[in-house]
Amino acid sequence: MAVLAFSRPKEWIGRAVSPAGDELTPVQIAAAIGKALGIPLPYVQVPIDAIRALNEDVAYANEWTRERP
Repeated sequence: MAVLAFSRPKEWIGRAVSPAGDELTPVQIAAAIGKALGIPLPYVQVPIDAIRALNEDVAYANEWTRERP
């Protein structure tokens, strides 16, 4: 959609669209990346306190993602 919106902006100005796609779990995402790289890539959940120590905004986004239904 983004390509269409930028290539023909007059047709898209003022329109609202909802992007859609598969909603993968973190384990599925890690598996897909590992498959693309040709290596096993396990998912490891980092403790939220460790994330918060590095960046409060990233910790907030991570908490929001974890709490979504």
